[in-house]
Amino acid sequence: MHPHGHGRITFKHKGEVIEVYEGEFEVGFYHGTGKLTFPKGKLTDDIEIYEGSFEMGKFIRKNN
Repeated sequence: MHPHGHGRITFKHKGEVIEVYEGEFEVGFYHGTGKLTFPKGKLTDDIEIYEGSFEMGKFIRKNN
């Protein structure tokens, strides 16, 4: 089963939210306009947010 269309997905590890994506999906990939948030950054405790355009799961550019 692969997300397709528009929605929100939350990934948790040991009960802690590690990633939240809200936006467009195409056959399971983040694709189109969306917002990806890491509540705790990869390297720091700061929040990381990527908002803009995604293509096949990769962040491409920030929307103006």
